[in-house]
Amino acid sequence: MKKNLFVAVAVLSVLSLALMAFSPVGTVSASYDAYRGPNNDPDDRPDGDGICDLDGEPQVNLGSNAGGRWLESAVMGRGMNAGAGYALAPLSEAEAAGLVLAIEEEYKALALYQSMMVTFGDVAPFAEIAASEQVHANTLIRQAEKYGIAFPAFDPSIYNFPTFSTLDEAYQAGIDAETADAALYDELMADVTHADLVRVYTNLQKASLNNHLVSFQSYLND
Repeated sequence: MKKNLFVAVAVLSVLSLALMAFSPVGTVSASYDAYRGPNNDPDDRPDGDGICDLDGEPQVNLGSNAGGRWLESAVMGRGMNAGAGYALAPLSEAEAAGLVLAIEEEYKALALYQSMMVTFGDVAPFAEIAASEQVHANTLIRQAEKYGIAFPAFDPSIYNFPTFSTLDEAYQAGIDAETADAALYDELMADVTHADLVRVYTNLQKASLNNHLVSFQSYLND
């Protein structure tokens, strides 16, 4: 009886190893999917800006910024080999293109606020919002790398922003930028079927409307 039990356990172990060996590359485990759910997604977990938790990750700097703030790294392949289970469904062409547009939009906002700091110095709210825009871009980069989508590097030299002569002009430009940013996410979400992208886009849009836009409006009307 003990011999038969031993044989049965051995056979099951071999079958488990075989299944693991032939699991498709680029899959995530069911437990990992659960971990990435709406209330515990590393790309969706609220931090001070309502975007994501940045603790415990390598860091990268997207460029000169207020106080040299550092951000969570966009780790290549994060989540791609967390275990065998459900396949990570690829993005559609529209979703992939939209994700790149979102990254470029956050890059542009970051570059705009950095240009304002060059003119007016490290003053509120530009420094804080510029640092937040880095978080936004990094959050989107993580999604792009998770799905294997190529994206451009951050290059502030490609933008030709006007020179603002007063802070009120700069505040208004910030209002316009955050309004356009939020409108873009409305457009992008019309083509999105992946729940993780919907969560990320929704959180980024909320941050633009509820934090950045409100901040610029309060300074303009002060």
